[in-house]
Amino acid sequence: ESTRITGSLVRQNDRECKISSHDSSSSIGSQHIVNIGKFIEDVETEMRKEMDSLYIQKTKNVVDMIRKDTMKPTQGQEHTRVLNEAVLAMAMNRTTKLSGK
Repeated sequence: ESTRITGSLVRQNDRECKISSHDSSSSIGSQHIVNIGKFIEDVETEMRKEMDSLYIQKTKNVVDMIRKDTMKPTQGQEHTRVLNEAVLAMAMNRTTKLSGK
């Protein structure tokens, strides 16, 4: 049996950027392209951060659900500690990968 998790994310954003009017028209076009590129990168970074926090929350929910279904009274705090460490390690690993890009 497998679990499928899907979703969609739609964002609308705007930004006003200054362009030097002293430059030639081709330079103005280049400045415009640079501004668009920076804007896209900023929006992508923000969306990735939001998706990571959603991913971590969903993982926690799944772990909690599994814990409730399978946890025996004798497992107790040690089992909880091991699961919490695993979720934290995964979150730290994803954060490290994002900051390395």
